[in-house]
Amino acid sequence: MKKSLLVALALLIGGSLFAQEYKQAAGIRIGGVVTATYKTFVSQTNALDFEAGIGFGNGMNICASGAYEWTWGLNVDGLSVYAGPGVTASLFLGEASGISVGIMGVAGIEYKIPSVPLVLS
Repeated sequence: MKKSLLVALALLIGGSLFAQEYKQAAGIRIGGVVTATYKTFVSQTNALDFEAGIGFGNGMNICASGAYEWTWGLNVDGLSVYAGPGVTASLFLGEASGISVGIMGVAGIEYKIPSVPLVLS
């Protein structure tokens, strides 16, 4: 529960938005893995979202992912939803070393705070 709460809180620090209220964003997620995030819009409603992180639990976990996201505005200024497909890869070093590669989906809701360079997602 504590880890889920940390991940949910960390998700509030990065994001994407509708109608080009911003072009690019960078952020940090803090949870089981500390992750740097970067998002850039390729059109008014489509964005590329990249993440890279490192975690230490039962060894070391190095991970990276990328996603293509579609964004839809809602009837509240600054509020939007997003979803899209992506790919992910992880390298685990420790007692259970290995490599993981896969496909993923992302979906979320976000709010661009007016007059402040902050997006909560």
